[in-house]
Amino acid sequence: MEKRSYSIDKSERVEISDEEVSPSPSVEAKVVKSKSPETVRLVLLRNLKLNYTGPITGKLYVFNGGGSVLPVDVEDAQIMLAKHGGDCCPGGSGPTPYFSEEG
Repeated sequence: MEKRSYSIDKSERVEISDEEVSPSPSVEAKVVKSKSPETVRLVLLRNLKLNYTGPITGKLYVFNGGGSVLPVDVEDAQIMLAKHGGDCCPGGSGPTPYFSEEG
């Protein structure tokens, strides 16, 4: 079996004073504003407890029953508003939505 060889670090430590390091006058500090998430308040229209994971953000939204209102990220809200259930009764008026915007 071959013997492993380790390289020895032969670098030297160098001291730098504050006078040697000075910021360039052409460099300006930039303030970066983080994009705050926009939310929409959605109402659960069904009488059930619903745990829903947003398909875009991955956030968990917990609705505790019919009429529950939660702030939902705009990206998730678009998909959630399009969610409809099946007909509950034959001859019904069609699929009913799970959510609507509070308003």
